[in-house]
Amino acid sequence: MPDSFGKRSRDAAKARKAAAHDERRVARNQRRNQRGVLEPPPNEPTDPTIGTGDGGAAGITGDA
Repeated sequence: MPDSFGKRSRDAAKARKAAAHDERRVARNQRRNQRGVLEPPPNEPTDPTIGTGDGGAAGITGDA
């Protein structure tokens, strides 16, 4: 019987799919933690020359 037949079947299918999604999410986070890959903080730039306002190492100014 297809998942789309009856309200109870739809609820069961949604719950099964949500559980599978959650299991994949947990496994993905565990693999990420085992690799030791850390995401940069959301409000800090990853490149120290970005946002300094001095034009970077090239010495470029905005007066061109």
